[in-house]
Amino acid sequence: MAFPKKGLRKITVDGVKYGYVVSGNDGWIDFHIGLLERNGEILTGKFSYHSIRIPRDGSTEESQNWVWHQRMKLTPKTIRQIMEYGLKNGWNPHEKTGLMDLRDMDDQIELNFEE
Repeated sequence: MAFPKKGLRKITVDGVKYGYVVSGNDGWIDFHIGLLERNGEILTGKFSYHSIRIPRDGSTEESQNWVWHQRMKLTPKTIRQIMEYGLKNGWNPHEKTGLMDLRDMDDQIELNFEE
């Protein structure tokens, strides 16, 4: 499976170049990780948004002028943790075996939250 060029980010782990894509979806955040220079098994899964409701300037709870703020950040450190978890659980990025879906990763790695 080839990665789309739009939104592709790069990370090197142990001298191997990988690409990853993170995208928002209805109700969750998807990720896809795989080798950058050749096709192999793609690691995929999702996270919840972990949003909090915050008021816009001058609004009150009664005014309903609040917005949702996404607290979780998927950083390269988070991506590295996902990759390590995948490798420990059978992900083989060098084999052309399709996808390995980790499903919901919220409780599997240390998440990075904004305060």
